[in-house]
Amino acid sequence: AALWTASTKEEMEASIEDSIKYIVIYGTIPVGIISVSEKTKGYYHLGCLCVIPKYQGMGIDTQLFRYILSVLPDWKQITLITPVDKEQIIKFYTRRCGFRLGNKVKVENVEVVNFYMKRDIPVYLEEKQKFEKEIFDEKFR
Repeated sequence: AALWTASTKEEMEASIEDSIKYIVIYGTIPVGIISVSEKTKGYYHLGCLCVIPKYQGMGIDTQLFRYILSVLPDWKQITLITPVDKEQIIKFYTRRCGFRLGNKVKVENVEVVNFYMKRDIPVYLEEKQKFEKEIFDEKFR
């Protein structure tokens, strides 16, 4: 299952068009993708984070998100939107990625929740992220 973060078909299409995308290759097989777009300087929106079901549960999604943080050194805030009824996805973003829950709204008869993550990262954590990026690069490239 995909971690769907766009709230309308138009937003999904715009996310595909206007975003930076990284594809995870496991061996020779593409198994996941993440896309992010910069709304204003340092303010990003996560449009898609998907891992093929067969490869879920291996930590790829968490490492993929950490990787995106490492390649966006200027990020100040990251936001995303996902349907409220996707409990597993909500737990992933809050517990594994560190997002905070924002407000709930209804978009085209679907109740969605906004998530946000603000940067207040100490220097030691940036060093940890660089290390994790190196591990990610070795493991998935």
